[in-house]
Amino acid sequence: MQRLDEYLTRMAGETLDTDAQAAPITLTQATGCTGLDVSGPSWGVVPQAERVITAGANTGKYVDDLGAWLLNDWFSQGVGRDGVQVTVRWHRDEPQLTITATGPCSWPADRDGGPPGGRLPPLPPPEGPTAVAFPGDSALCTSPKRKVLDPDAPAFAGPGPHPVAMLTYAEEKDFNHGQVSIAADWAPLTGTPKHANAQLAVCVRVQPTTDTGTDVACDYKDPADPAGYGTPFEFDLFETTYHVTVRQARDGALVEAFTLPGTRGGESQCPSQFLGYHRKLALGLDFAVLKDKLRPLAESPR
Repeated sequence: MQRLDEYLTRMAGETLDTDAQAAPITLTQATGCTGLDVSGPSWGVVPQAERVITAGANTGKYVDDLGAWLLNDWFSQGVGRDGVQVTVRWHRDEPQLTITATGPCSWPADRDGGPPGGRLPPLPPPEGPTAVAFPGDSALCTSPKRKVLDPDAPAFAGPGPHPVAMLTYAEEKDFNHGQVSIAADWAPLTGTPKHANAQLAVCVRVQPTTDTGTDVACDYKDPADPAGYGTPFEFDLFETTYHVTVRQARDGALVEAFTLPGTRGGESQCPSQFLGYHRKLALGLDFAVLKDKLRPLAESPR
């Protein structure tokens, strides 16, 4: 039970911001291990811990973030080195999710012949924050308390402009979306692999919602091969929400968060190249609107 409590406490502490509320952890155990993924005797016990997270409209984001956390050094496919299995359950569009940690089949405390009691060594303390491998690494956005742009980045302070590193990402892989750009005069220096002078990191999560009923035809014909494939290729254009989160580049601290709707459609949204048979295409973001929202952060003195 101790280890299960530690995992759920660590997951919440490393992934949730102040807009999410984590309920107390509930600890239970069931008798009988036969037929479980981690099998054992019928008299064995299976400990379990659950925690409900409430995050309103951002619940889907935290489902993605928790999934990324489970890919850290302790877990493989949701199963830890010590046999603990962790799952994240969410019914789409609901404001809550449930994290469940299930331990391996264990010896009951009231049955003779078991191992000696006592507490396990605690989990090692978090390393973070450590730098992402490269500026486009989505861990910057999904695990901001573990991964940051660069721990040695300058503070978000002083006169503007404050250089901004941008990252567009989406956990859902079955749709196409465009990249998001901002004013060149806010861009950080690119002479180092981690944009060393960036003060802010802006994460833009793309979330398609409903089909607009409009199709967009995109031409991928090779001029050298007029009979080539995929000409034209039709995409289903989807309403889209862009979740924008602004963080300090050096420590991942939340600066501001807001959402913007996708408004740009038509052929201007065609992906630059055909990468696979995904019929969904996200409505594009109006860069001028995004720039206006970011201007007070990027240009004002701090």
